[in-house]
Amino acid sequence: RHLVTWQREEILLGSRGCLEGEMAFANLYWGCVQQQLDAAEIEEDDHSLSVPVSQSSPVYNACKMSLLSMLTSVFESKVLYASPSSRVLAKTPRDFYMPNYEDVEIVTRDKKVVHGWLIKRKDAKLFPTVLHLHGNACNISHMLYDALGMFQKVKVNILLIDYRGYGLSEGSPTQAGLIMDVEASLDYLLHRRDVCAPDKIFLFGRSLGGAVALEVAQRREGRIRGVVVENTFTSMDELVKHLSPAFARQISRNLSNKWETKQVVSKITRPILFLSGRADEIVPPSMMTDLYKEAVNSQGRELAAFPKGRHNTTCLSRGYYETIKRFVDR
Repeated sequence: RHLVTWQREEILLGSRGCLEGEMAFANLYWGCVQQQLDAAEIEEDDHSLSVPVSQSSPVYNACKMSLLSMLTSVFESKVLYASPSSRVLAKTPRDFYMPNYEDVEIVTRDKKVVHGWLIKRKDAKLFPTVLHLHGNACNISHMLYDALGMFQKVKVNILLIDYRGYGLSEGSPTQAGLIMDVEASLDYLLHRRDVCAPDKIFLFGRSLGGAVALEVAQRREGRIRGVVVENTFTSMDELVKHLSPAFARQISRNLSNKWETKQVVSKITRPILFLSGRADEIVPPSMMTDLYKEAVNSQGRELAAFPKGRHNTTCLSRGYYETIKRFVDR
C-alpha cells in the first residue's frame, strides 16, 4: 500500500511539474508583453525623444514591428519550447522500478546528439515498442510516471527521448530539428533488432509531442504500426489565436514554427488513437475532435474522451492505459 501511495505521489508531482512549467512560461510570456507595453507608454508632459504617437509615422510602424517580432520570439523560445528546468533530469527509470534500461545517444542527420532512455522488458522482442515524445516544458525524467504506467499496463518497451535543447540533448529546439530528432530515434529503433520487432513500433506524443509524432508518421509511416496522440493542437496559429486573441494575427505572421498538424493528419493512413482530456485547460478539446475528423485516411482511427482529463493529467483517468493497450494489441 505504501508503494502504491508513493507512486501516486510521484505521478502527481511529475504531471504537476510539467503543467506548472507550461503555465509559468505562459505567465512569463505575458509578463514580457506587459513590460514592453509599459515601456512604450509616453507621458504627456515628456518632451524628450520618444516613439511617435502617430500611427502613420514610419518610426512608429518600425517600433511596432520590432515589438511584435520580439513578442513572437519570446513566445517561441519561452512558451512553445524549453523551460529552464527542462535541462535537469530529476529521476531515472531505476527510481521508478524499471532497472532494465539503457542510456542511449542518437546522432541526427545534422550531427546533433540526442539523449534518451530505452526501457526494456524481459524477452523484449516479443512486445511492441513505443517511441515516447513529451510536451513542450518537460524532459524525459518528468515522463517516467507515464512510462511506468505503459510498462506495467500496456506491456511495451519504451524509448523516451529528449528533443534537442532538452535534458542532455545538444542544440536548440526548432520544428525542423525536432522532426530530425524523432526520425533519427525511429531509425535507431529499427536497427535495434535485439530489442524491437520492426513491425511493432508505435509513436506516442503528448501535446507538442503529438504534433511531432504526426509529422514523422506522415513522412515515415511505412516504418511504424500506429500513432497515439494526446491533447494535441490543430496548428500553432490556431493555438495562438486561442491563447492570445489580441495579438494572434501579428504573432502568427512572424511564427517560424507553424506545426500544421491538421493538414498533416489527413495524409496518414496508419491507425491513429486520439486521447482527449475534455477538461484540458491549455489546448481546447475541440482541437482533438477536429484532428480526429480530419484523419479520414487513417485505417482504424479512434477517439477516446476522458471527461475529467486535464492537459497533463489525462493519463490518471480511469481506463487510460487499458485504451492504449487495446489499440496496440489489436
